[in-house]
Amino acid sequence: CIHKILNTTKKNEHLSGYVASLQERINNNVGQISHIDTIVIREITDLVSTLVTHLNKYSDHVVTTAYCHGDFQEGNIIYDGEKTWILDWEYSGQKQIGYDLFVLLLKSRVSKGFSNRFSRLMNNELDDDQRELINSWPEIKWDTKLFKEISLLLFLLEELDFHMIENSNVSFFKESIGLTSFIREVMKIREKSDLLVNANII
Repeated sequence: CIHKILNTTKKNEHLSGYVASLQERINNNVGQISHIDTIVIREITDLVSTLVTHLNKYSDHVVTTAYCHGDFQEGNIIYDGEKTWILDWEYSGQKQIGYDLFVLLLKSRVSKGFSNRFSRLMNNELDDDQRELINSWPEIKWDTKLFKEISLLLFLLEELDFHMIENSNVSFFKESIGLTSFIREVMKIREKSDLLVNANII
């Protein structure tokens, strides 16, 4: 059913335009959320700048976007042996077509250990179930090095966008642990760039 939604709503966009829209939304949310610590704001701004700089190297690239669930994790999937329900569409919207796949594979809603999972995915350290998911997902060209690099860099930017949207909730009075933990994990990815040298990433 997820694949059907993706295939029905998919469209091609210039990467530069999609990246610019993400950057603008993140920056707008950073400017409007008063409860986020100034140090955290600087870290977000720095990470966004780093990711956008790298992604803009591929400004002529075309990315396939589609209507995604936005929080496609095991906690939002219920199966009773016959029927399946997918819950919590609060963060659904147009994102790169592999967004839900990466949320699921990287368990990105659990920040602890995210940088290690990201590294393993980047280096194709996958089990059979993960390979099957990737190979069956619409429009995923995992054997193409450039596609993989762009998709994962873009996912980090999309995840920052997710956390900023989540933190724009009026009920919040302090930045979420999920946001600060995710920032730490992305910083680890940047600091351990030697692990990803062969992928030319960050």
